[in-house]
Amino acid sequence: MKNKLLTKIYCEKKEYFAELMKLRSAEIIERAYETAWKEEIISFLEDNEFTDEEIELMLKCENLLNEMYASWLHTDGDYTETLGFAIKSKIGELKQ
Repeated sequence: MKNKLLTKIYCEKKEYFAELMKLRSAEIIERAYETAWKEEIISFLEDNEFTDEEIELMLKCENLLNEMYASWLHTDGDYTETLGFAIKSKIGELKQ
C-alpha cells in the first residue's frame, strides 16, 4: 500500500519539477523554499509508517504534495528551535 503512496508522490514531484523547468531562473529561485519543504515532506512520507486507512486518505488527494505543503505553511510550529538545537549541538562538538 505504501508503494502506491510513494509512486503517487514521486509522480507529483516529477510534475512539479517539470513545471519549474518552464520558469525563468529568478522564478525558480523564488520557489526554492517551496521546493526544499516539498523535498522534506517526501522524505517524511518515505521514512515513516502509516496505517492503510491513512494511506487511502492520502491517495484520495488530487495533489497530495501541494496539499501537504499548504498545510505546512499554515502550521504554527517553530522549526527555528530545532535548528538552534542543531547549531548549538555542533558548536558543542567543535569545542571538544
